[in-house]
Amino acid sequence: MSAASSVFGIGFYTNISDKALAAFIDNHGETVKKLDNETGLEALSFVRERLGTKMPLDDLMEKFFDYEGIYSGDTGLCAIIADVMYKESGVGFEYRVSPEVGESDAVVFPVAFPWQMSDFEKSLTEKAMEDIVRKYTEELGLGEPQDIYIEYCG
Repeated sequence: MSAASSVFGIGFYTNISDKALAAFIDNHGETVKKLDNETGLEALSFVRERLGTKMPLDDLMEKFFDYEGIYSGDTGLCAIIADVMYKESGVGFEYRVSPEVGESDAVVFPVAFPWQMSDFEKSLTEKAMEDIVRKYTEELGLGEPQDIYIEYCG
């Protein structure tokens, strides 16, 4: 018997340019430093070095291949974006890897039961949540927040 699950919520697909991703991590240096202290990855110094020498994105992706997100447990470079958003906004964003080859991964605040949410998350209106997500989508050049749906079949 196979199991299926899905994730639905508000967020964005991670079709992020190399330049925007590096700039995001550099622009959120103080938050990334806090994550560095928790993980020991030294992301900020690596990104600054990369920006100065124009290292390929593959080098950055390789370094963070095993970086595990605070909430989702999915690993990868874009998990840092979800963690930065969590640290700065207080909202439990997750990085979710698409199970389908060629489909985009996503950063998402998933629909949850009230007892799985913080008091702050429960207090947010739809507009307030969209405004939080929009702050980051605009910075990353991704436009408006989106409804995200990722299905996992097993």
